[in-house]
Amino acid sequence: MLKKAYFLLFIFFIFSGFPQENYSWHREESENFYIYYRNVPLDYIEKVKKLAEAYYWKLENKLGLLHLQFHTKIYIYDNKEDYLKFTHRPAWSSGCAYLEGKTIKSFFNSKDFLNRVLPHELGHIMFNEYLAGRRVPLFLQEGIAQFCEKSSSRRYFKYTIKQALGKKMFIPLRELVKIEGSYLAKNPKKVSIFYAESVGIIDYLLTRHGKFDFRSFLRKIKEGSDLEKAIKWAFGYDGIDELNRRWIEYLSK
Repeated sequence: MLKKAYFLLFIFFIFSGFPQENYSWHREESENFYIYYRNVPLDYIEKVKKLAEAYYWKLENKLGLLHLQFHTKIYIYDNKEDYLKFTHRPAWSSGCAYLEGKTIKSFFNSKDFLNRVLPHELGHIMFNEYLAGRRVPLFLQEGIAQFCEKSSSRRYFKYTIKQALGKKMFIPLRELVKIEGSYLAKNPKKVSIFYAESVGIIDYLLTRHGKFDFRSFLRKIKEGSDLEKAIKWAFGYDGIDELNRRWIEYLSK
């Protein structure tokens, strides 16, 4: 179920437009967010504000992203019915994001929004802004977005990767970096492994090399370097294959 949720989350993050609507809003502000609501209790709005700022600074501090000068907009509808009506999402949706408008939408007491959807979609928005629209491999987008989520989610992904290694289902890094959404749509059994490995390699690089080297890696990608050259320059590996080997050694300990 989790792998389906993550894949569908990706689909709606990539292909969503920005719908127009007639809805009256109040607005709360924080350092990096505008939060819009109508009749939602203020204590819930304060919780959204507090967590959003915490996730923002986690991205900046742990991933080494430089401070970005913009406000992300968060819309909290009164209930699920209004959310579905105005966003046209499927019934299972608990939140969605629009990169172009730097906007996240959900509804009051949405399941998984505060702990999973909010940090995940904020990760997409911030990373996209950092890259200034430059196209990067899907594993890097999703790995960074997932890294923003609760640490308990990452523990689950580490377990999934070790299971994949044991069952000979592990996706080598050279293959992982080429995977696109169309491939996952045709190979649903690969979805959970893809997402687990995407956040797993980000976790490894940050644990093994630290924020400074990871920031250097992202900067080279932003400047237009290909993945192989950025890995060599920032981390000192011969390339993707050596990184893959060292990562497997780390996972096997």
